[in-house]
Amino acid sequence: MSDNPVELYQQLVKAEVWNARISSLLAEANSFLDRAESTALKEVTGTGTDLDRRVNMRARVANERRVRDILLGLGESIRNRTILGMSLRRQNAGERTL
Repeated sequence: MSDNPVELYQQLVKAEVWNARISSLLAEANSFLDRAESTALKEVTGTGTDLDRRVNMRARVANERRVRDILLGLGESIRNRTILGMSLRRQNAGERTL
């Protein structure tokens, strides 16, 4: 994040746009994961114990879960960067922080 207030503002705007995009992608990833889990659960029903079914279902949706987890990490990173930028903006403007 820049110390220059104008550049900092532009960076914050970009970060907020990316946060919105990541949030949208995360919602899609959660939807794909839910559908994949539902399908996988139907495929493993009636085989083995509950633990066996749960492990098999999780293994079948590993790729969907991986994408979702990557998006969660990216979203958290962007949110943290936005919080940092807003703190810097307040500091540059001389605002009191709580």
